Amino acid sequence: MNQNRKFNQRFTRVLKLSLWLTVFSASLSVTPSKTLAKNPHFALEQKIQRAVERGRKSLYKDFKDHLNNPNRGYPMGYMSLYLTALLKAGTPAKDPVVQEAFQMLDRMPLARTYSVACYLFALDAYWQRGIKDAARAKKGGTFVMTKSRHAQGVVRAKMIECLNWLLEARVRGQGVWGYGQRGGWDHSNTQFAILGLQIGLENKIPIDKEVFQEIADNQISRLTKDGDKQLLKLTMTPKIDEFFGKKGKTVSSQKTSNPQVRITPAGFAYTASGKPYASMTAAGSSNLLVARKGLELNNALSPDYKRIIDGAIFSTCAWISNNLDYYLNKGGGHYYYTIYSLEKVGDLGSIQKFDGNDWYRLGAEKLLSYQNREGSWGPPKNTSFALLFLTRATRPHLEAAPPPTILTGTKGDKSVQNGDLVFVEMFNGFISARQFLMYLYQVRNPKLLPAADQVIRNYPIHRVEELIPPLISLWTDHKDRISTWAKKSLGIITGENNKSVAYYSDLYSKSQVVSTMIESKERSPAKIEKIFQSTETSSLKFKILEYIMAIDGVELTGMIIDEFKVKQKDYRLKIADTLERLTEHTEEIPSGNRNADWKKTEEAWRAWWQKNNARLVHNVQTRRLVHRLQASDLDEKTRRDVLKKVIEVGSPAISELVSMLRRSSYRYEHIQALEAITGEKRGLLYEDWVDLLR
Repeated sequence: MNQNRKFNQRFTRVLKLSLWLTVFSASLSVTPSKTLAKNPHFALEQKIQRAVERGRKSLYKDFKDHLNNPNRGYPMGYMSLYLTALLKAGTPAKDPVVQEAFQMLDRMPLARTYSVACYLFALDAYWQRGIKDAARAKKGGTFVMTKSRHAQGVVRAKMIECLNWLLEARVRGQGVWGYGQRGGWDHSNTQFAILGLQIGLENKIPIDKEVFQEIADNQISRLTKDGDKQLLKLTMTPKIDEFFGKKGKTVSSQKTSNPQVRITPAGFAYTASGKPYASMTAAGSSNLLVARKGLELNNALSPDYKRIIDGAIFSTCAWISNNLDYYLNKGGGHYYYTIYSLEKVGDLGSIQKFDGNDWYRLGAEKLLSYQNREGSWGPPKNTSFALLFLTRATRPHLEAAPPPTILTGTKGDKSVQNGDLVFVEMFNGFISARQFLMYLYQVRNPKLLPAADQVIRNYPIHRVEELIPPLISLWTDHKDRISTWAKKSLGIITGENNKSVAYYSDLYSKSQVVSTMIESKERSPAKIEKIFQSTETSSLKFKILEYIMAIDGVELTGMIIDEFKVKQKDYRLKIADTLERLTEHTEEIPSGNRNADWKKTEEAWRAWWQKNNARLVHNVQTRRLVHRLQASDLDEKTRRDVLKKVIEVGSPAISELVSMLRRSSYRYEHIQALEAITGEKRGLLYEDWVDLLR
């Protein structure tokens, strides 16, 4: 006991956070549930978990019956909705009923906006559940993750197919969707389609910025004011600097990052006109949030337009705040659909409270009170929406609202970003990974290793290289448990076991170079090829492949084809997927991992590339040249030179030039180039030139 008291005193001096001490002491002496059960938030969480499991079992039983008698009008849609809820609620991805359902879905043709969007939800839920299932598989006493955070292989391919269908189904130029690909639109179909686009963004599937521009323009134009200007107070998902002052002490959560604005409430009706109501206003708000994220990821969101979108989002939040009872209280039609729409806004917007009201806690309490004795909330559709709310299904994969306790050793360091926070189950809270590893370096206490395992396991997969420097620091010449753990953890996060410190240091340096190239949008095929060929680490190669896609580096296709020699099926599938996305050409993919089968695939790709590489490289160069004309930072002389080069390309540039005219904005130089190449003067619109694409 004396030793524990000294340890706890040292812990308190370093972290200066009594709450951490309470939970950590509990983890050493008593079960955390006994300490945390006194917390009303934790008690509610336990009730939610029990309700979710009861609801999952009830829906699972109904779902098995549904497979034998699918809904006739929307077979894909209802099956996908139920699947999504089951997977989010904890049904394993390898469950035979889940596998049977996906086989049935794969045989169905894509049709109807609701259905295709729900299929995307199910595919994403399936992949994410697979990650969670894999993360809980123990190997050698440590937790390992073997799957990419972003969907890969056949799942990604089907996602892309669904996204392409949705993009084709939209009313072009208006950013809205109807029931299918026959025109017309309404807000309900539109919100499902846009949430499908959010799945694409989360899985790093490229979507043109014009799509999000159309959505934002449309949603802003259709806002209906409803009330007088009022003060809106939003409490956002807490970030690390909102809990700690410069001296590491807890401070008030009322920070400038929690918006307080005077705004006029506004909402959306079901169709173009009418009075706003709950589900459609929440849908419009989430649509704007997705559009803003899509523009940001495409580096197409100007400060002025961001202020316009934010103002529209604040207006919808004010309406939601004024009408929160409509979302929470059962009555009227479509209650479960409406409360699910509220969840989308809260989690996509990282909003914890509307004017001091904790929407999730209030909504969860209502749903618990409405649950039937057998675990359902009525028909399977209602049960699905209830489960999706309770499991917070729309929450982005790498963001999460905090549980009741926030555990961190930060001292107000602004360089520590939200991505550094990682959930540790034994503490029922988030901690700063860097600060935790720094503390482990200081005390080198093996009692911290169970928590350290969870830090490594739960850290965002696509950023695990960030942990290499602190882990190297923990690996000393002393063969103690901390050094052994650090060495093993380096092998886990890099996929390269029993390497030297120099090897891991070099790997980190290369990873930083690639990250810098991605952030700066530097286009250096020769440089990236050198890095790619000098590393054997799959995590770094995956990052480089995404970079090659981002720069449209088709000239590196030959190098990528060489990677089929790596005898790992997941990696080979990634190579095949990258090649298909890069070249828009497909070759047969083996179902297994026999080297002879993959050798045939490699040979087919190589033969095709030898025949088509000159044409593809020329096409990409032309595309870059045409897009260069659009750049706003060109001086007049440079722009004239680029225009001259485009004209010199001649006929091969026509398709790219005409495609540019489909954008919401383009430059007159694109018209000048078309006129010079064709010798015709047709006009300024896409419709004037579109026949040249035939």
